[in-house]
Amino acid sequence: MKQMNLKKALAFAVMSLGTLVLMNSCDNSSEGEDVTETGTVAGVVTDTGGDRVADATISVKGTDLKTTSASDGSFSLEVPVKTIMVNFEKAGYATVGMTVPASAFGTADAAGARVVELNPVLEVADAIITGRVLNSRDANSPYEGVTVSIGSKTVTTGADGIYTFTDLTIQDYTLTLRKTGAMTITRELSKDDFVDHKIDLGDISLGGKELLRTLTLDDIKQGAPYLYTNEMRGGWGRGGGERDWSCSFLSAQWKYFGNIEGQGEGITLRIRNEAADQENNPADQKMADTFIYGIKDINEANKYLTIFARTHQGPAHFDVKVIDLSLDDPEAVQLPETSLKEFSEGFTSGDYINFNYDLSNWVGKRIAIAIGNYRWAAGDYWTQLCLTHITFAPSYVDGDSFITGTEVSGLEGWHMTSEMVSSLMVNENKHFTAYTPDGVQVWGRDNWGPMYNAWLTQCENHIASQWGFQYVNKDTEALVSEGFTIKTRSDIDANYNTPESYWYSKFKITSDNDNLALRVRNFSSSEPTVLKLTAIQTDGTVTHVEPTSNTAVSAEAVENGNGCWKFINEDGNLSSPEKYATFNYDLSAFTDKEVVICIGVYKGDTRGGEQKLVFYDITLN
Repeated sequence: MKQMNLKKALAFAVMSLGTLVLMNSCDNSSEGEDVTETGTVAGVVTDTGGDRVADATISVKGTDLKTTSASDGSFSLEVPVKTIMVNFEKAGYATVGMTVPASAFGTADAAGARVVELNPVLEVADAIITGRVLNSRDANSPYEGVTVSIGSKTVTTGADGIYTFTDLTIQDYTLTLRKTGAMTITRELSKDDFVDHKIDLGDISLGGKELLRTLTLDDIKQGAPYLYTNEMRGGWGRGGGERDWSCSFLSAQWKYFGNIEGQGEGITLRIRNEAADQENNPADQKMADTFIYGIKDINEANKYLTIFARTHQGPAHFDVKVIDLSLDDPEAVQLPETSLKEFSEGFTSGDYINFNYDLSNWVGKRIAIAIGNYRWAAGDYWTQLCLTHITFAPSYVDGDSFITGTEVSGLEGWHMTSEMVSSLMVNENKHFTAYTPDGVQVWGRDNWGPMYNAWLTQCENHIASQWGFQYVNKDTEALVSEGFTIKTRSDIDANYNTPESYWYSKFKITSDNDNLALRVRNFSSSEPTVLKLTAIQTDGTVTHVEPTSNTAVSAEAVENGNGCWKFINEDGNLSSPEKYATFNYDLSAFTDKEVVICIGVYKGDTRGGEQKLVFYDITLN
């Protein structure tokens, strides 16, 4: 049976009514209407595929009047001549309500009948949402008596903690779980989450305490992003150097609550300051008003956290909190480091300065970490904390300098350290996009707003949120329509040893992900772009991996190029991804090993202009 959008179905129903008005609630009977006369509502009930619907119940709200549709979908029901709501219902279909004003009946025809034609279209509603609620305060036993709602539908869990909604249409929903004495939990469900017309949410723990504003331990474990890299950069000031506007991917790696903007920084945590917030969001010195958060594995090689920050319209009261995810009932621990006085007294510097935090207490642990700005007092509506460099390293980092540590032997100038190789979190994802889909709003250099956070929240494993980007000598073109572009400088000598910039991420190689397929293109049909894939093992072994096959217009290994390949493939865009060149790399030599994969662009064998490498996606299979 064909399906149609519910809005279209209802619109069709309204057209059938002519002057009738479609309503979703309340009986709009008008006082003073003549209710002694009777008329008839009649028509045919169909579904969105055009099939006639038998045995649908037709009823008049607020009365006992009802009938059912015949085998051909037709119906006729005598009703009072006044404003009425007629409901059409059948199991497995969405209910349609149609309001008929008294004026729609008009005058009687020659036979004395006053008939209004109604031809409702019912949308199939056979989808299911189900799950189970557990009591986190009682060893995660099934939680009875929890009120679970989606839209106007509400159910209450029984002794087994299970809830089920049936007869649903496939659309977006907000599911809410409420229980007196426990924190309310919401889940946003997308129509894309339905599999075979069903969403099974599994177990959700209720009753947990609020660790960060609106977030319980369960919320954080399920919703916080993994911080796969040890270094997050943002901002563009200084005209290049180690950071540049187009490399401001800090905002693509952390999730946030509250109000954030780019403002030329990596990310700015602003006190929520809309009129409603000012009226309904009082000062709170225990919970941050706006914060960013993520999940990080801590070890000896990344246990020192440095935040490079400033403020404007201060003083800003901010802190860093750590939640030990290995504990069953953790607290959000405020770090008592150099910023503690800034938390109590306020931070007022308009210049960037370092804030250092020792995470040694959590070595060997997986933690959630949050950086938050507080509404400290009444009237404190505009305080802003600007973050431009966040690092996890073997020692504190000075400002926006490259991360500390010992560079990997043989990769001098890459700013890839042995400590990074050993301490990066293993990325368990297998497919990464490198483009911005149509309809996703990503802010660029000249726009404030959430900057690149949409790559984290609206895209499928976007490379900027999942991989680390290492700026060595040249910036990017992050928002071109063909995909994500990294490039070389102009008018420099060829260099096949040090990339101009590169992406990197750590993987555990198995038989399930030992082939890497890279889809890329360049911007020239005459001058090739040079790329290289490098694998770094945790023992420091470096291997430049050459492709086993490719589909480029032309491609060949660079003579004496240290594993570099040059290629030409000018075609490829978001509407024709098949035209990108695919390079396949065999990673089976690293089976059962953890390796950091680096994909970089190199200056080729001419002194011409910029040479560009455009990424579409990366797949491990």
